[in-house]
Amino acid sequence: MSAVMTLLGEDSSWMSSKKALSDANFLLRLKEYDKDSIDAGILKKIKRFTTMEDFVYESVKSKSIAAAAMCSWVCAMEVYAEVYAEVEPKREKLKQAQADLFAKQESLKEIMKELEKIEAHVLLLKAQFDKSEAEKKELTEKADELETKLGRAGQLLEGLYGERVRWEATIDQLKELSQNLVGDCAIAAAFLTYAGPFDAEYRNALINQHWTKFIKFHQLKMSNSFQFHKFLVDPTNLRKWEICGLPSDSFSADNAALVMKAGIRVPLIIDPQEQAKKWIQHIFQDQLEVIDTKADLVSTLTRAIQFGTAVLVKGAGEVLDSTFDPLLSKNFVVQGSKRLVKFGTKLIDYHENFRLFITTCLSNPHYCPDTCTKVSIVKFGIKLKGLEDQLLGIVVQHEEPKLEQDKFKLAIEVSQNKKQLIDLEDEILNTLTNAKGSLLGNTLLIDTLQHSKTASENVKEALAVSEETERSIDCARENYRSCAIRAAILYSVLMDLAQISPMYQFSLESDQLRIRVAQWLNSSRNYKYKLKKMHPFIEDEEDLEERIEALNNWHIHSVYENTCRGLFEKHKLLFSFRMCVTQLQLKNKINMSEYQFFLKGAQISNRDELPPSINDEWLDNVLWENVCQLSKFPAFADLMESFNQNGRAWKVWFQEESPEAARLPGDWDNKLDEFQKMVCYHY
Repeated sequence: MSAVMTLLGEDSSWMSSKKALSDANFLLRLKEYDKDSIDAGILKKIKRFTTMEDFVYESVKSKSIAAAAMCSWVCAMEVYAEVYAEVEPKREKLKQAQADLFAKQESLKEIMKELEKIEAHVLLLKAQFDKSEAEKKELTEKADELETKLGRAGQLLEGLYGERVRWEATIDQLKELSQNLVGDCAIAAAFLTYAGPFDAEYRNALINQHWTKFIKFHQLKMSNSFQFHKFLVDPTNLRKWEICGLPSDSFSADNAALVMKAGIRVPLIIDPQEQAKKWIQHIFQDQLEVIDTKADLVSTLTRAIQFGTAVLVKGAGEVLDSTFDPLLSKNFVVQGSKRLVKFGTKLIDYHENFRLFITTCLSNPHYCPDTCTKVSIVKFGIKLKGLEDQLLGIVVQHEEPKLEQDKFKLAIEVSQNKKQLIDLEDEILNTLTNAKGSLLGNTLLIDTLQHSKTASENVKEALAVSEETERSIDCARENYRSCAIRAAILYSVLMDLAQISPMYQFSLESDQLRIRVAQWLNSSRNYKYKLKKMHPFIEDEEDLEERIEALNNWHIHSVYENTCRGLFEKHKLLFSFRMCVTQLQLKNKINMSEYQFFLKGAQISNRDELPPSINDEWLDNVLWENVCQLSKFPAFADLMESFNQNGRAWKVWFQEESPEAARLPGDWDNKLDEFQKMVCYHY
């Protein structure tokens, strides 16, 4: 009990203890005892009791349970006090730490509030930064885009500058063409309808003397130098036709345009030299069937009509086979989207690609009016210039094979390059025309234009090189031009023989001409020997001029020799004379006016203006007219005066049995050359 009273801080005497025990609230006081207030002094006093050997719960319990409980309480308080003594500083530290923590937390809250403000500000600044960065990026992209567009604009301006010049020139040309379109169309339509059967001279007369006056009379505009083939045919196609064997003269080009642009009418081609047949075969190649009038026309044409192939019927006469009537009359039957034609006994599909060409080898055929209204007659004769170019190719092909091969390859290359150039120029224009939106923003458009322009420039350069090479080759080929001219003129002499007899027909494709040309050209190995035999005065040629001269001389001999084999004896002298005249004409050693006089005699329109003759007794009017006409030529300027002054001498010469063997009166025998003397002998 003393230990308990010590803990309660009261007197530990027994009297005080009993008094405390008698207190009704004593147990409550123990329960509510402030155990945390036990200081070191009290604890020291307590130890005096707890260190006693008998101050143990079990020991005390044996004497008093209540005392044992208070003993246990005192021991517990001691233990608690000791523990509390150790824990209290820590609790104080904990409180201090908690106080510090609270202060720090409060400070942290303030800091966090500041941090939130700062973070909000940072977010605001970041948003502003992001916005600025976005604006910067947008401006940079716009700047890059503008720079790119500027570069593209530069590319466009640089790339299309040449196109602009071409477009402006084309626009000016088209404006002029549009102004002349009505007149040109009228003449082209007339030419297409009426000019086919005529030769070049008559066609030109139709245009220049008739149709042009008609156009001007009706105050319509037309091109100053209208050319039918240039009006209707693209230059690229014309070049392609020439590569396929079309002669390069304008007459042949007009004929080709008439054939290919015949429209609904079938072209009936007058083709004595078979130039049209050869050209059409090269144009259509495998898509063409060539048959003659003796073949099975019905089956061949039926197949071609249905499958859309071209058919060339050669060897037609002056009366066309009735098999052609449905095709010539265009008796079509339309069923829905199909077009049918009754051919033979069947109604068959008419393919839109079907083409029919009819050729005749007759040089001057006569067709009935009904046939003329159904077909488009085209006189496909060959002009001297076209024949000359063809024969030049033959000459060069045999003399300089590589040169002619290069010429042919270059012609194809130039044609392809020109077509490609036109396609590229059209592609550039179409790309610009069909572009949507801004041109500068269309990357694909710029790339396409740049690619097309680059390709166009490359093609132009290649074309310039090819054309320059072609000019060089043409220049080299021109060395043989005199051979071609000679050959063309000789062939024209052969063609003239048909006027003597219709049996004398010489086709360019005939075996006779091929043999002659082959003999002329392939005899180059032994031509020296033959020439020396024919012309002993000819030395061994050392250069090209001598070679060409030798070829010309051999050709003349070959043509004469081979042609005379097929002539009647009575016609050989005329043929020889005609050949001599052409050779003199080539060398400008004959006056063609004198030659025409030799052929036709005097052409006097007003005989009353002729001076009178004083030799009426032996010189009739016709002879005097010839003398007067001859006196107008420089070489015969004094002839009329000579007749009047030396009439007796002329009479003696005139009455000679062989005047060609006698000398002409006066000095005329010395003044005139051999041909001019022949003129005198003739008249």
